[in-house]
Amino acid sequence: MDNVKTTGLIVIIIVVLLIGIFGLNYFGYVNYAFFAPRVENVQQKIFDQSPMRVQGDERQFQNLELQYKQSSNPAVKDEIASMIVHQFADFQNHLTPSRQEFYNRCLLISNPKN
Repeated sequence: MDNVKTTGLIVIIIVVLLIGIFGLNYFGYVNYAFFAPRVENVQQKIFDQSPMRVQGDERQFQNLELQYKQSSNPAVKDEIASMIVHQFADFQNHLTPSRQEFYNRCLLISNPKN
């Protein structure tokens, strides 16, 4: 009888430990699901505001602006204007006034109805 109690106690302890392990594992998944989007959002904001990203976007904008000014084909100009509007929609606060003016012109070219 004493042997059965000991075996039952060991089985109960193992079951409780397994439930605890699986419970902690599930808590980890829930915790990750809750915090992962917030961490990713902060990392994205930091990346978007990094000096290297801003300089790269400025260089890309400058290259597209130069291609636009050098092009004589109106269809190519429309495509470049559309690319500028699409790529730099969230970059407007980093543009100089003259580039902001050019961006607004591109916006009018790519969306003539508005």
